[in-house]
Amino acid sequence: MNIRVFFLLAVFSVGLLANKPGAAFEDRRDHLYKTFLAPCCWHEAVYTHRSSESLMMRKEIDSLLREGRTNEEIVAYYVGKYGERILREPPGVKGTFLYLLPVFALLAGLAAVLAALKMMMSRRSRQPVPATHPSIPDSDWDW
Repeated sequence: MNIRVFFLLAVFSVGLLANKPGAAFEDRRDHLYKTFLAPCCWHEAVYTHRSSESLMMRKEIDSLLREGRTNEEIVAYYVGKYGERILREPPGVKGTFLYLLPVFALLAGLAAVLAALKMMMSRRSRQPVPATHPSIPDSDWDW
């Protein structure tokens, strides 16, 4: 067999494996697993959490996807069941606020440090300069 033919067959087969039919389902499923927090502790994503509640939630997400529900319908279902707390990232303004809050805190801290440095430098420049006394030799003193 010619090396070129072998190479083309290898590339073609890798392309087929990459575009397997279940890949879209698995991508959607993983995305939804990462969208929700585990309802037992509200600390970790369902994708990585190993509690019985998160395992049950994963099975439920799988069945909802097999029924043909859209991602939006599944998110609405869980938000209706648990409230917005189930989402790892809150929608809308709340989510934007959570991303911008650390930036504003960093800028405020930087401004406070710069103001403190400026105040320290201005205090140094305002301190009186000690007067220099002319040195008088001891012989000039009459004792």
